[in-house]
Amino acid sequence: MDAFDILPQVLRAHSRALLATVVGVSGSTPSSALARMLVSESGERLEGTIGGGCVEGDVIAAARGLSAAGKSAVMTFTLDEDHLESGMLCGGTLEVFLEPVTDRDIAFVESLCDRRDAGDDSIRATLVGEDGAILDRFLIPPGTPAPLPGQSPTVAGQESGPARLFRRFLPERESLVDAIEGITRTGNAGTIAVREGRLMLELVAGAPGLYIFGGGHVSSAVSKIASVAGFRVTVIDDRPEFANPQRFPEAVRTIAADFVASFAQIVLKPSSSIVIVTRGHKADETVLGVAATTPAGYIGMIGSRKKVAAAFERLIARGVPPDALRRVRTPIGLDIGAVSPGEIAVSIVAEMVHARRSPGAPLGFKSDPVRTR
Repeated sequence: MDAFDILPQVLRAHSRALLATVVGVSGSTPSSALARMLVSESGERLEGTIGGGCVEGDVIAAARGLSAAGKSAVMTFTLDEDHLESGMLCGGTLEVFLEPVTDRDIAFVESLCDRRDAGDDSIRATLVGEDGAILDRFLIPPGTPAPLPGQSPTVAGQESGPARLFRRFLPERESLVDAIEGITRTGNAGTIAVREGRLMLELVAGAPGLYIFGGGHVSSAVSKIASVAGFRVTVIDDRPEFANPQRFPEAVRTIAADFVASFAQIVLKPSSSIVIVTRGHKADETVLGVAATTPAGYIGMIGSRKKVAAAFERLIARGVPPDALRRVRTPIGLDIGAVSPGEIAVSIVAEMVHARRSPGAPLGFKSDPVRTR
């Protein structure tokens, strides 16, 4: 769950809140770009984090000051000796966009969440006036061609977000195109000057979908850990007693159906992950025969090297392309000596995160042994 998840409910109950988004980082900081935190009008952190500690307290204090005025601001917070007591002497800076959100923004936020939950990226564009007032909001699907002058594409009978954006900022069209392409490529935030003030642009990444085939002990642990890591989990098993909301309360969906038939009920994208941990090697092989030919970005299957090699031979004999099987992570998970279901789940989720965040990059360690002499 993040700040956007609870924002509509908060706005229905309290009409307004403050959203803090990290739009820039430099040096060593406890946060990353596009970390978000939702703050109530009274200054209570409701959801999300931008790093914790004193810097978060500073941001909340600034948000409380802006709340009464109903204005936004981009503020810089430096982690220096003033934060030493909190153990946060990182030496870096955070650039944070603080903005009021009101009940008028509920429909916009819900549309953004719908796209995110479907695994689709969006660019959130916020028009900020010279005095800091929020003048308008736009939702832009990355990769959408910029409408040519005179064009006005519609969505469900209404002018689309890109059409409305480019019509309003026609003189800045080229700058907008460049900024949107850059943000889509880097996954960061950006700002461009427009005649009414400035346009804040930020990527809202689609939530990665995880499809776990099998409802056993390892699946249960993977589902819990992956949910905490931000994956939207679907659990599939051909036994209803092993695939149900009671057994997997953190999953967004459970499917009790034949493994092969269940593929017709899910939508797999390059951002999707598949974990194959059914009750037996035969079912694992059956699922892999279908999964290997899907666009899922991560496919992992449990099993010893010997049994996996035999399964691959049989699948190739049945016509599954060898190149499709070469991308399968198996034996699944990072080699951390995992034994228990919980440890195995940690190794699996860690491998999925690495595949998502650093595709093709070698594994590394953040720390080295500390030398005492």
